[in-house]
Amino acid sequence: MAAVGLTESQAMVKVRSVNVFVSGFHPTKNVLAGRNERALYKMISDGETDQIVGLHLIGPEAAEIQQATLIG
Repeated sequence: MAAVGLTESQAMVKVRSVNVFVSGFHPTKNVLAGRNERALYKMISDGETDQIVGLHLIGPEAAEIQQATLIG
């Protein structure tokens, strides 16, 4: 599990307009290995500026994926 920034609840208090995007995916290594493990993520953004205010991920290697996303 990995998280950075505001939770959805915190964003609703601090930001005037909030967009929440939720999605899931099958990591490539799991697909190739024939495993059905999934990863899920939630991205929270300011609805007026589109600035990302929170990013939360759960699944295999979540911390590494999130670190690569933030650095890249």
